[in-house]
Amino acid sequence: QGTKNYTYQWWRWPLLPFASVIVAMVGSTLMALFLRGVFWLQEQQGGVNFDSWYHPFAIYVLPAAVFGYLYAHIACAIAPRGKLIAGTVMVTILGIVTALVISNYWLSSEKTIKISILFTIAGLASIISSIVVLVKCNRK
Repeated sequence: QGTKNYTYQWWRWPLLPFASVIVAMVGSTLMALFLRGVFWLQEQQGGVNFDSWYHPFAIYVLPAAVFGYLYAHIACAIAPRGKLIAGTVMVTILGIVTALVISNYWLSSEKTIKISILFTIAGLASIISSIVVLVKCNRK
């Protein structure tokens, strides 16, 4: 009975990487737009300081954390079986891509140290939030 249901859901495997990336991109974009709207409202009231630590942290790190969370959550949710293994593979791919992007920022002469640190923290937030989902996926 259990194996029979998996054979009818083979189509979920090719959908998994695309759905994970698309949903994570939409979710992190919505988070970034929401935060920009909040900052715009604060600016209209004269209460925003763009030189503070909170502005770059919120604009880059929080959407990255949402991306990692949704990416791993969708990978675990869509996989018809082997959810933890599928999530682990997807998070490993995310980690490799994140490491390449971060190293590109550090090795580029055009990027400042501040931006490189910010993107490193954002990448780590993405990886940490995706690992939190894997721990949750393992408990189910």
